[in-house]
Amino acid sequence: MGTYDTRGGAAASPVVEDPVIYAEEEQALMVLEQAGVASEVNDQVAAIIRSLCERQPNSVVPQRDFEETISWNPVSSLPDSDLTVQLFDENCNEPVWPGYFDGEQWLYADGSVAHPSSWAHFAKGPVMRPGKA
Repeated sequence: MGTYDTRGGAAASPVVEDPVIYAEEEQALMVLEQAGVASEVNDQVAAIIRSLCERQPNSVVPQRDFEETISWNPVSSLPDSDLTVQLFDENCNEPVWPGYFDGEQWLYADGSVAHPSSWAHFAKGPVMRPGKA
């Protein structure tokens, strides 16, 4: 029991139906019916909803990696002097704070002297990667 999409040419390919989207589609159609919208418009809206919900199997869908490992370095291993990094000092109220090494000493981003025990590069944030539908 499959739906086939022939828009791409002569060869038909199966369409993946998402049960959650299908339920939302049915709910949208029920609302239209209760509002007394003509069945002709209802059919047009249903066709639009279905076309928006169709996804081809194995199609590339952008995904994000939301996990990232941060590696902490001892202060004896220095970062480039032009980089702002995360400084860790367990004796501070806010133990992790942005700062940098100016070539002679560790400083917080506001210019005050820092005494960190370790430092780390900032996280890159969610990264786009190809994925499967």
